[in-house]
Amino acid sequence: SFTLTGFLYWALYSFSSLARIFWRSGLLAPFLLLLIRHRGGGRLAPLFRAAGWHAPLAGLFLGAAFTLWVLAIGATTVANAIFIYCCAPILAMLLARVFLREALSMMGVA
Repeated sequence: SFTLTGFLYWALYSFSSLARIFWRSGLLAPFLLLLIRHRGGGRLAPLFRAAGWHAPLAGLFLGAAFTLWVLAIGATTVANAIFIYCCAPILAMLLARVFLREALSMMGVA
């Protein structure tokens, strides 16, 4: 099968990290809006209103995570970035115990 993935990856690889973030996000946004519009019956405004204030906040956090991930890959080896990324649930569990006083369950530790 023919795809443009290899070419696009090669083209974006020569850019700086911030340029890669810009182009990947810029290419993602229109397609995501089309998908939301298609699944929502053709109208975007009611869908955004129904989502409430949680949706833009989640979008900001997702954008920050995406940006920081690309910058991390550019600043260190992929193995180190993935190791830190995979430790995030453990860190979240420990911080929830310290700051929110949540009990640690065996299922959560496993």
